[in-house]
Amino acid sequence: MRKEELLYFKLLKTDIEKKYKEEYPECEIKITSWRQQEIKRFRDLLIKQVGGQISEKWFYTHIRTENNEKLPRIDTLDLLCRFINFENWENYLILKNEDSVITKSDKKATKFTNYIAQKKTLIISIVVILLGLIFFSKSELFAQAEYRFYFIDADTDEPIKNTKIEIILLHANQSPELILCDSNASFLYKKSQKKISFIVNAQYYKPDTITRILEKKKKSEKIKLTRDDYALLVHIFSSENIKNRDKNINLLNEIFDDNAKIIQIDKYKRGIEIYNKQEFILKMTMPTNAVKNIEVVETEYINSKIIMMRFVIGN
Repeated sequence: MRKEELLYFKLLKTDIEKKYKEEYPECEIKITSWRQQEIKRFRDLLIKQVGGQISEKWFYTHIRTENNEKLPRIDTLDLLCRFINFENWENYLILKNEDSVITKSDKKATKFTNYIAQKKTLIISIVVILLGLIFFSKSELFAQAEYRFYFIDADTDEPIKNTKIEIILLHANQSPELILCDSNASFLYKKSQKKISFIVNAQYYKPDTITRILEKKKKSEKIKLTRDDYALLVHIFSSENIKNRDKNINLLNEIFDDNAKIIQIDKYKRGIEIYNKQEFILKMTMPTNAVKNIEVVETEYINSKIIMMRFVIGN
């Protein structure tokens, strides 16, 4: 991939940040440092303004990365360009090139980098090798340390058992890494870096993003996860024969936002049916048990109510 196109993608991220801050001027951080709140708001703006969406994992992979090594798919680039009022990615490249938005210093920097790459001397190579050996030796010393994270219930302070827990390990200059916790509701970190950032997802618990500076003297830590009570209630309603239909309807009305989108997926996590709030409540409370044994996969909230829920029908 040509370096100029990657520079334009970097510029596109800056333009997206400016457009976002028109809607949320209180945001003062760069797009490459956005947290869950900013990412969720941006995803909502995409759906509202251009009718498309990206996943949180995709955002961490392509937007939070300072120096991208490859471009995202063209259909996603087209979506992002429409968000900032361009027709598509090709149109964005043409108009930005005509306006000469990429500065001369950027182009000179690219030429200089290529020149250095072609004209490396023996002395520079030796220095790089020596520095690499020094860094490697120090990294190896720290890599011997192990750090374990345990996940507990925020209400009971008890370990979270019989629940699938996924860790999305976030790296500075590469794609996120998916890790499944062991049977002890924990995972062991053995890397040489002293800083770790990860997203933890546990069924019927709210996801959380954790960042820690690891201390050599400290070998483990307990992370409290908050229960997703509404998701658990939906699961219970679908799994038990509760006779008070009116009471259930009222309670489900309280759980879901009026504009909620409820998506049924298959075992491959592909969407197969979409319900609005009233359609879903009707199916949940029908005597025929049209929707039962629901396993909630993902929830998103607005004003303490579910605005989006993805679920699969269990056995």
